[in-house]
Amino acid sequence: MYPASPLTCALLDGDEHQRIALTHLLQQLDDLTLVASCATAEEALTFFRQGGQADILFVAADIDGLNVLDTLTLLRSQSELIVLVSQEHHATQALELPAVLSLQYPVSLVLLRQAVQRVREQLLAATLGTVPEQMPRYTSALFVKSGSRLLRLDMADIVCIEAVDDYASVVTERQKLLVSSNLKLLAAQLPMGQFQRIHRSYIVNVDHLISIEENTVNLTKGIRLPIGKSYRDSFYRYLIRV
Repeated sequence: MYPASPLTCALLDGDEHQRIALTHLLQQLDDLTLVASCATAEEALTFFRQGGQADILFVAADIDGLNVLDTLTLLRSQSELIVLVSQEHHATQALELPAVLSLQYPVSLVLLRQAVQRVREQLLAATLGTVPEQMPRYTSALFVKSGSRLLRLDMADIVCIEAVDDYASVVTERQKLLVSSNLKLLAAQLPMGQFQRIHRSYIVNVDHLISIEENTVNLTKGIRLPIGKSYRDSFYRYLIRV
């Protein structure tokens, strides 16, 4: 899918008030056109199966019938996914899809505009066959898929992330999770000022950095990680600047 201007989007939200409110915001974006507004997963599937197309699919994580949403894998191949999370349902949802981006209700026009711009950059990068070195993150949380669950992790709680083959191990202040995403994809969703790549296998949250000894970082929770030679200079330069 190419980053045409304006982009098109579809909305799937079973809450009528939320759907109307977001529709109003979407209509205020000159570079985005709403082509479908659906209350159920079946309606969204019908739209796409009948030839409908959208660059972005907004999906409410707490929509009724989450067991139906695993069929949205079909939609995921066609649209960039933004998950909409309410305050009452932000902790854990059983979505069977990795989220490109998450926004929490009530959504502000500023954050919505930034999210759409981020998708535009991703589509452009895909078109060019590249991944931007810095992909800005506009929310304070990261959504990751672990087993059959889609989990919300607060950025501030993440201590470090380790590459594990085609997966990644995310260590937070409370738990350690094996997630269905590689280090490169996770890095693209993190604010690079707060998170630094120190090794081909490790990303650290500098807010959890305690000290550096002989090219080894000491983090909270007693974690010690090596600094890779090819990442050493850029990491030290960052620390000097801050």
